[in-house]
Amino acid sequence: MRRFAEHFHIPFINHFRPRMFGWEAARHRTDCYTAGRYSPGPPQRGLFYYVMNKTLDFEKQGGLITAVVQDAKTHRVLMVGYMNREALEVTLGTGHVTFFSRSRQELWTKGGSSGHYLNLKSISTDCDGDALLVEAEPVGPGVCHDGYYSCFYRTLENGEWVENAEPAYDPGAVYGARR
Repeated sequence: MRRFAEHFHIPFINHFRPRMFGWEAARHRTDCYTAGRYSPGPPQRGLFYYVMNKTLDFEKQGGLITAVVQDAKTHRVLMVGYMNREALEVTLGTGHVTFFSRSRQELWTKGGSSGHYLNLKSISTDCDGDALLVEAEPVGPGVCHDGYYSCFYRTLENGEWVENAEPAYDPGAVYGARR
């Protein structure tokens, strides 16, 4: 099977940069391809970003994409957040899941204040390109700012919301008075 660049007659620029792993290596490999005359004109940042923006529909929800975060080992849903293009780029570049806060209108990296990071393992998109499934490895006892392992700690039973999990940590000790 021919390489992508050879198939589209795109020159491959071979830059050797040691010590690149995971997302950084994938991003570098795709940035090494030049778009050439056979594409409708990807942005300057490389083919990686062109493909990402062509597949994902950021415009459907006003520049945001819903991101469902799942524990990569247990497959339990941990939380739901929103990403804009910049949050997705930061996530891919750092390996720490980063979101866009709709209330504060700024980026925030999960674990930035608590130390309970979400280390990126994989990202998938749905058929419409307007939602992401982010598989991550949680660092710390829990993801929820209320002190639970998952933000989904309540179930509807007989018309009432009932807590179905025990707190994993004391949010007061982690977040202090800011909470």
